[in-house]
Amino acid sequence: MIGSETSSDYSDRYIYENDGKLRMYVSSYDVNYPSWGNTAEDAWCAIADRPFIAGGFYWTGFDYKGEPTPYGWPNINSHFGVIDEAGFPKDNYYYHQSVFFSPDQRPIVHIVPMHWNFESNKTVDVWVYTNADVVELFLNNRSLGRKDMVICRHVEWQVSFEAGELRADAYRNGSDKVFASDIAITHGDPVAIQLETDWPLSKSLVADNSDTALVAIRVVDSNGH
Repeated sequence: MIGSETSSDYSDRYIYENDGKLRMYVSSYDVNYPSWGNTAEDAWCAIADRPFIAGGFYWTGFDYKGEPTPYGWPNINSHFGVIDEAGFPKDNYYYHQSVFFSPDQRPIVHIVPMHWNFESNKTVDVWVYTNADVVELFLNNRSLGRKDMVICRHVEWQVSFEAGELRADAYRNGSDKVFASDIAITHGDPVAIQLETDWPLSKSLVADNSDTALVAIRVVDSNGH
């Protein structure tokens, strides 16, 4: 037995609150889903908890034009994807990695939100996905405590925003040796635009009037963040 069109949750990359009036964005926290769907976590846990289910087809891998659930016109883009239309992973991408990869295959730890730019003293929900056993959260090198992972889920803190660096260190097997880390940094004012060739992997093009490339464009501050 398999699950078909599982989850159908929706989200937008780098967005951490719903905006259904102006820009038609959906928060990237895994909390939004239609009446027929579920969160990514609940959808996968329902499969993982049942050994007689082989797996599921996730709706969807990529965002696409059309079906802008939960909104309508003039919003024309789907929000269902684990990856957006430009090919950049959303936060749920890392949730799936945390449950699909064993720790020996690939160390996974990921902070939600991906950025650390908020209003002063705003209380921010901070989630961490990992395939480790324990996560410790640090704000500007001050520990905000350790939390044990629950299989198939995430750990969560409420953090009063303070500019600087948010870091998550993950541990395994009762050890204090850091298994994997992720950071989110407060960005300064933009000062430059950087272009980097994502594909082809050779980073070079043939001057034949037909070769193509995928180029990632980054707006960076004075520290390159």
